[in-house]
Amino acid sequence: MGSFPGFGRSKVHRVESFYGSFSRSFRLPDDVDVEGIAAESRDGVLKVRLPKSKAAAPRSVEIKVG
Repeated sequence: MGSFPGFGRSKVHRVESFYGSFSRSFRLPDDVDVEGIAAESRDGVLKVRLPKSKAAAPRSVEIKVG
């Protein structure tokens, strides 16, 4: 919600699509688990879950000198 010129301080609700199909695309962060993405639409509300992927475990590497 926000205010727009000509509407004063009244609150405005933006609706992007009334009827028919809808499409939206965006870039995902690098740390998203692509296999775990889930989406659900209920009562006109779209919920998209983007779980973070498990970070690679740090490991030690032995370096031999000589």
